[in-house]
Amino acid sequence: MKKIFIFLFVLFLISCNASIQMLDEDGFRIYQCGWSLNENDILIQSHDGFIIDDIYYTEHISSDSVTVKNPLEHDINVRFTYNQTEEWICVGAESEYSMTI
Repeated sequence: MKKIFIFLFVLFLISCNASIQMLDEDGFRIYQCGWSLNENDILIQSHDGFIIDDIYYTEHISSDSVTVKNPLEHDINVRFTYNQTEEWICVGAESEYSMTI
């Protein structure tokens, strides 16, 4: 009986997934609790995804300025966080939005 319990316990530990994430009220991962953004960093997030420099992201940090491209055929909402400011921008279908801080 003891061997069965140990086997089941080990099986339980193996099957556990340690990917615990903290999410904010908008469903985004809390990026290192906001402590890692430098003064001139911009945190860009979108549930739909976006393109920066021909790479697809859902979350990315850029410095000083950034151009976000929406490759989709519908508008997307993109959240920009910088200098303790958070703002949502609607990027039109198959268009782009540039931001400089």
